[in-house]
Amino acid sequence: MPNKTRKVLVVMGTRPEVIKLAPVITELNKHPARLKTIVCSTGQHRHILDQMMTVFKLKADFDLNLMRPNQALPEFLQHSILELNKVIEKVRPDMTIVQGDTITATAAALASYYARVPVAHVEAGLRSHDRNNPFPEEANRLIVDQISELLFVPTKASARNLEKEGFPRSRVLITGNTVIDALRQSLKLIDKKMDCCKIPRGKKLLLVTLHRRESFGKPLEGILKALKEVVAANKKLYMIYPVHPNPNVKGPAYRLLNHPRIKLIDPLSYLPFLSLMAKSDLIVTDSGGVQEEAPALNKTVLVLRDKTERSEAVLAGYAKLIGTRYEDIVREMSVSTEQLCASRAACSDIYGDGLASRRITEAILHYFAPGKFPQPKEFTRDIFLKDILHTAVAAAKD
Repeated sequence: MPNKTRKVLVVMGTRPEVIKLAPVITELNKHPARLKTIVCSTGQHRHILDQMMTVFKLKADFDLNLMRPNQALPEFLQHSILELNKVIEKVRPDMTIVQGDTITATAAALASYYARVPVAHVEAGLRSHDRNNPFPEEANRLIVDQISELLFVPTKASARNLEKEGFPRSRVLITGNTVIDALRQSLKLIDKKMDCCKIPRGKKLLLVTLHRRESFGKPLEGILKALKEVVAANKKLYMIYPVHPNPNVKGPAYRLLNHPRIKLIDPLSYLPFLSLMAKSDLIVTDSGGVQEEAPALNKTVLVLRDKTERSEAVLAGYAKLIGTRYEDIVREMSVSTEQLCASRAACSDIYGDGLASRRITEAILHYFAPGKFPQPKEFTRDIFLKDILHTAVAAAKD
C-alpha cells in the first residue's frame, strides 16, 4: 500500500530533544497525505521542556509526565518503557523517531523495538569512546544505534564511527545536525534588544552552562571554585550562569559562586539564551548542544569535559577541552582577556547547513515509498583533514 498515510511517533522529554526535533516535526507536517506525526513527551525535564514546547509552538499528543523528584535513572527508564509501550499499543506507529542519547530516547527506542516498530535515530553515531564519560549518555547512544533501522548522523565523523562498528552503510544518512536548522530559524526571531541580563560597560561576557551528571559532587565543586578564581583574577570578565534546576547543580552553584562579577540566573528560554550566546565573548560549557551551536555563532568554547563526542569543533579550532580538574581549568583560563576571548574570522558550518530536517523527512518518505521518493543527497562538509591542517598552521603562526 504505497499511498498509505504512515504514522510517525516522535518522542521527546528534554530541552535539547525539543530544540533538535522541532524542525523535524515541522518538515514532517509538510506531508500530511503521506505522514501523520504524533508527538509524545515523557516530561523528563518538566519545566524547561515546557519552555521549549512553547517557543516552538509544539503540543504533545501524549504527555506522560513521568519525572519525579530524586528519581533514580533505572526507575525512570522502567516507568518510561512501560508507559511508552501503552502509547505504542494505542497509536500503532509505523516508525518512531528519537533524538540523541537521553533516557527518554533509550526508553522509546527499546519500547518500539520490542513492539517491532522501526526506530529512526536522529543524531546517531556520536562517540566519546568511553562508556562512563559522558554518563550515561555514551551507553545510551550505543544501545539506541544498535536497535535503530535508520541512522541519521550529523557529520562524516559520526558516519565513520558507525562504519568502524560494522553498521551497514545503507542504514546511515549524513544529514547535518538539526540543531543548526533550529538555530538558523530562531536567529531571525531574536530581538536585538532582548536583554535578559545587563552586562556592565567595558566587561567581556563569560557565559557558563553546567549540568553533566558525571560532574556531580566534588568535581562540580572544583569546577565552580576554579571559575570563581578565574573571574576574580580577571577584572575584565563578567560571568553569567543560567543555573540548571537539578539540586545537585543548583545547590553548589549558589553556595560557591558569590562574587560581584558573577550573576546566577534561572534557566533561560531558547531565544533569550541564543541572544546571550550571540553577545558572549567566551563560552565555557559541558553541554553537547552548545558545542554545536557556538561555531555557527563564531564563538570560542572551552569544554569542561575530559572527552567529547563532538570532536569536529575541537579539530576545527572552535573548541578546546580543558577537563574538570580545578588546576587544569585555572591554568587553561589564566591568560589575558584578549587571548581568552579571541574569536575566529568567520562562522562555521561544520555541523550543518540548515537542511538536516528536510533530509531526514525525505529519507523517511523514501523508506516507506522508495519508488516515489528518492534518497536525499547527504550533507558533505568534512573537517577531518582540511581543518586539522588549517588549525595546525594557525597554531604554528601564533
